[in-house]
Amino acid sequence: PVRQHHLRLTSTSLYPHNIFFALNHCFTAMGLLDKMQNAGQKVKLQGEIVLLNREIEARKKTFGVELWDLLAEAERKEMRSGAILKTPAMFKHIENKLKEPIEACRKDMALIDGELAQHIDQLARLEARRERETDASISTFVKNTSSDANLKLRIAKLERDCKLRKEKFGCDVWSLVSTEPTEPTTSTDTSKNKGGLGVVTGAIGGLGKGVVGVGKGVVGGVTSTLGKLSKEETAMQECVQKAKDDVAYLERSKERKQSLVDAIRGGK
Repeated sequence: PVRQHHLRLTSTSLYPHNIFFALNHCFTAMGLLDKMQNAGQKVKLQGEIVLLNREIEARKKTFGVELWDLLAEAERKEMRSGAILKTPAMFKHIENKLKEPIEACRKDMALIDGELAQHIDQLARLEARRERETDASISTFVKNTSSDANLKLRIAKLERDCKLRKEKFGCDVWSLVSTEPTEPTTSTDTSKNKGGLGVVTGAIGGLGKGVVGVGKGVVGGVTSTLGKLSKEETAMQECVQKAKDDVAYLERSKERKQSLVDAIRGGK
């Protein structure tokens, strides 16, 4: 019996192929663990990509609110001064493409703003009447309070609609403004005038160094005038550039995470 037991142990546990089987089983378990870790990492990265997509969309919407407020303020300023409404210089090269989304948003905003102003005026008149009616009955007080709450709800809804419409405007024009350079448009005008101004400078330079200095001063003054942007246009340019930088940063982060996801998929 002892010899048989010894042979049984030898035949079941000490043969080399059984050792290799155990090692293979161990390596298989380790590979399964690595796959589970990779799967968890991939799910985590995909979730982060989804969040980045939401941040990109939110940044474009915020850009729409900021840009529309700047455009509206510039328009109001020109209307107060009696000037003719014109497209900002930085958008001249895409004026025809921007015309449709700007006009559509202007029409929608006019309707919302008109209704909002009407409700605000009604609320102000209701509050003024309530202050005068100090000896009003309880039923009148309840009625006025109900009307007050109803108007405030409508105003809040219209303000939200206003914000949503501006955000839609940002998404509508993003593909147009984000692919265009936001450098000052007047720099091109300055380069176009270099030839003519250079000829004048050269002609004046032949008369003497002193006159050359005067010529340079004239050229510098004209160039400075050409390169000058209005306050509103500068603010719009900064708004566009800031939004482009923010979205580009988010897009780079998204691309890095997507490359990691692709590497995990390729390592299967």
